[in-house]
Amino acid sequence: MRAKVVVVAVAAAVSAVCAAEGDARFPFVVSYGGADNASSVAHLLDAPAGKHGFVRVVGHEFVTDAGPIRFNGTNLTGPANFPEHDVADRLAARFARLGINCVRLHFMDTWYKNFMDRRRQCILDDDSKTQRKLSAAQLDKLDHLIAAFKKRGIYVNMNLHVGRTLDARDGVPVGSPWANKTVGQFYPRCIELQKEYARDLLTHVNNYTGNAYTDEPAIAMIEISNEDRGLVVTRRRMGIKKLAKPFQDELERQWNEWLKNKYCGPLGERALPGDMVGSPRRGDRDGGPLGERALPILSVEPSYTKTLGEIVDLLETFVDEPQTLNVPDQRDGFAKKLYATYLSYLPEDQFSYPLTMHCDNRGSFTEILHTAERGQVSVNVSRPGIVKGQHWHHTKHEKFLVVSGEGAIRFRKMDDPAAPVITYRVSGAKLEVVRIPPGYTHNIENLGTTDMVTVMWANEVFDPQRPDTFREEV
Repeated sequence: MRAKVVVVAVAAAVSAVCAAEGDARFPFVVSYGGADNASSVAHLLDAPAGKHGFVRVVGHEFVTDAGPIRFNGTNLTGPANFPEHDVADRLAARFARLGINCVRLHFMDTWYKNFMDRRRQCILDDDSKTQRKLSAAQLDKLDHLIAAFKKRGIYVNMNLHVGRTLDARDGVPVGSPWANKTVGQFYPRCIELQKEYARDLLTHVNNYTGNAYTDEPAIAMIEISNEDRGLVVTRRRMGIKKLAKPFQDELERQWNEWLKNKYCGPLGERALPGDMVGSPRRGDRDGGPLGERALPILSVEPSYTKTLGEIVDLLETFVDEPQTLNVPDQRDGFAKKLYATYLSYLPEDQFSYPLTMHCDNRGSFTEILHTAERGQVSVNVSRPGIVKGQHWHHTKHEKFLVVSGEGAIRFRKMDDPAAPVITYRVSGAKLEVVRIPPGYTHNIENLGTTDMVTVMWANEVFDPQRPDTFREEV
């Protein structure tokens, strides 16, 4: 509280002086060597970092042995992680004054040139033959920086794999993406060398703290791989096609191995149900690069050939079903199976969805589902004494099923002026379907004392532009 009062008093005094001189502006400089006065919050940092044990996660919080800990962090990139000793000490003091208690050490695993006039050395040794050696001189600078941070109560977030692009010098094939992104997740040589780098760095003993980084409680967290990604898949292409052939072949090999182990049991237990993905298509003698050969999937019947765009479009129709009422074509085996799979993954609070009820003083009419090949299903509710319908269709035909209440369905043939009225009595107590043929004007009347509920099927979805519905009393 006293520090706040002092800050307010200083600010008020400066404002008074500036106001007296007619200018409200004044220089405000955050210096490296500022006095330990009210503008510094360094005393709020619980120094040294790690005094209460390792940082860990409990529930949704970072905690130490002393309880929850909150980080106010910043970022150092590239050569900024390797300052001279005196600069490191000044930097730690400045961060502490600002209340920063965690620093991310980013992009230090390769030579750095972003926004630089030239490439700057980071942690790798200056050796053109390999990217596997760590520089002793650079490690010393890093050690001193981390020790200075620790002393001031500043924790460290250490990044491992960020920008180092392993290549043929160290046994990684030509054609890897920058920083071995994507391939570093599955290519064995990349994984082996990433582990080696992590082991060499994290088991290294900091001469200024006496701890290996694996045993250093001031290391709050470690980022294993920065901004990595899987295969990029779009409607136009699969990212696997953009990988160099050695990486394609390795990914294909691992995928096949996984499929065999998952779906065929121990290798050799039984024959695989089809050709493996490496086999060329018929008429393709050499198979060509991956992407021109069969897709990476074990052949199990039935199989379907679909583009990613077609699958996305189909999934979007599933998502839109509560609004469109459209159910996928069940004659399409792929759509049928995909729809069943989609439904099995619905959240349990999304099993139901509301329908639009068209209500008036006669009752209501509600569409339930639409199908492109089999028409639509609706529910009609009629109040006692109400007559609905009084129309006919050219080609549309329907089926009515009264499931509650009692009534009558009446018909008269349109092309015969002398045609008699045909009446069917219907009741929810005796379920029967009444077919409504084209060319017959028809109605349905509720003869009971309660609402009559009728399930109605039509062979086509109602089209307001071509309703095929013509008014005519029975």
